[in-house]
Amino acid sequence: MKALRTIALTLLFLCALPAGAAFRSVDPIQVPGELLVEIGGKPLANLRLYAFRAGAMTMIPYQIDERLPNGTWIFELGATNTKLANRLFDRQDLLVFRARDLGDRAERGLWPSASTVEIEIRDPRDQSRAYAYLVCFPQNPPARPRFDTIKLAQSNPWERGEMPFTVSGETYTIEGMVNLIRGNYYKTAVNKALYFPTAGGQTQNLLDGMRMRAFAEVLFGQIRIDADETNMMGGIQALTQGPIRGYGRQWMTFTLPLGLSSPRIYSDVFTYDRMVVAPMKHNIPFNPDALLTRAGIEFGYDFAEAAVGMRFFSPNCLEGVTIDGKMSKRERTLPNRSEERRVGKE
Repeated sequence: MKALRTIALTLLFLCALPAGAAFRSVDPIQVPGELLVEIGGKPLANLRLYAFRAGAMTMIPYQIDERLPNGTWIFELGATNTKLANRLFDRQDLLVFRARDLGDRAERGLWPSASTVEIEIRDPRDQSRAYAYLVCFPQNPPARPRFDTIKLAQSNPWERGEMPFTVSGETYTIEGMVNLIRGNYYKTAVNKALYFPTAGGQTQNLLDGMRMRAFAEVLFGQIRIDADETNMMGGIQALTQGPIRGYGRQWMTFTLPLGLSSPRIYSDVFTYDRMVVAPMKHNIPFNPDALLTRAGIEFGYDFAEAAVGMRFFSPNCLEGVTIDGKMSKRERTLPNRSEERRVGKE
């Protein structure tokens, strides 16, 4: 069997557990193709991902997100660009899987194919390790099991424009707002509803409304334009839904004086089985330095009465505070800056 090198990756924020144990369940991992050069250029249809668990090599959930050399994502729904995809594993493509599915290290004699890359994941805090194996079969690869870690309510959200964009993971269901603009429906990933699963089904909607505040200053601050959720419009332009995550590109614009609309600003949203990541990496279709002096945008949500009694956590408040509609002394002292935040039942 041909010896291939091990790819060692350092994964931040993993729990300090021995290899093969259950890593923290919410951690997704993405590995760029440039680190997996032995499999480079191989057909995506011939690739499979395995872990050594309970003494056997087992296929685990994964997906490969194709990108163009300039980093542009390949989108399969909506405003698709699939004609640009070559369906080969290139340096800029991303192998995506979950930390919770990793396993122990397997002897080479157990590797499913001669074309195998061992991927080693290390916890930087104690150097504990876990492994996955990316395998290329020359032909007739084994069938992939169906993994539904996240689901869309509609396989193609554009088929019925009036229905909200709805996605469900293992621990949540979210529904997005739908904008009706000049007779056309535009679905968004801006949440209008959030549900958590319960033993009897799911909670009531935990959200009362979305809040947005944006501003832009031009002419060295001489002119300021403000916007909020009442004059913001937007929609999902394109998305791809895989077994590990979905990713979509959303556009938004807001009303300017004299009834004009601002240029569209684009942002990406990623949904996983147990969390949603919205990095708000904006793609502005003009050079902002040539026009804007200063600009900013903030999003937030008001909780509904159904959320009363739940707990709110952030890196600055690991002990959590109770949602009760009243500002406690601890809540008033929480730093008001961008952080990862979680809400859930005890």
